[in-house]
Amino acid sequence: MTGRLEDLTQSYVPAYGSLARANIRTLERALALRRMVIQKMQSPADDEAFVATRNTFEASAKAVDEEAQAARALLDGLIAKGTEFGDASGAARYPPGRLDE
Repeated sequence: MTGRLEDLTQSYVPAYGSLARANIRTLERALALRRMVIQKMQSPADDEAFVATRNTFEASAKAVDEEAQAARALLDGLIAKGTEFGDASGAARYPPGRLDE
């Protein structure tokens, strides 16, 4: 039981946090893209604001990748370890899934 608790606190929860942050960064990226389109449609176009927004858009892509890689590393470690997750009785045991499947 102690091993499961350690897996939960050291791998599953941090992986979930990384995936949640990646989702947030994806939403930020979509918002930046929408702002870029709006800025280009305005007359006259504000090129400085567009460049700043594009920089935010590009930075968010890097942040999404970093968070996804962090989650992937944690989950791959659990898969390699052979950790299984199930209820307390041991019934219905499932190995963690891969992110790239």
